[in-house]
Amino acid sequence: MPSMHIAMTTIYVIAARRTWWLAPACAFWLIIFIGSAYFGYHYWLDGIVAAVIAWLCWKAAELLFAAMDHRRAMVFSRPAAPGSLAS
Repeated sequence: MPSMHIAMTTIYVIAARRTWWLAPACAFWLIIFIGSAYFGYHYWLDGIVAAVIAWLCWKAAELLFAAMDHRRAMVFSRPAAPGSLAS
């Protein structure tokens, strides 16, 4: 618990957004989700929890990278201090 099979395929689906790979990624996710529960590798809830956790991790990474880009833009957009070597 949770299913890493579903977590990884959820990441594939999220990464495939806005591409033609979305349909195959969703089909792959569905096959893994049904197969892992049907064949007894995981409970159904394991897959649902894994998908939610993977989505939350993706969102956290988006926020982190956005904050890093914002901070980098602030650092490099500052004018040089008077008397510094940078001009």
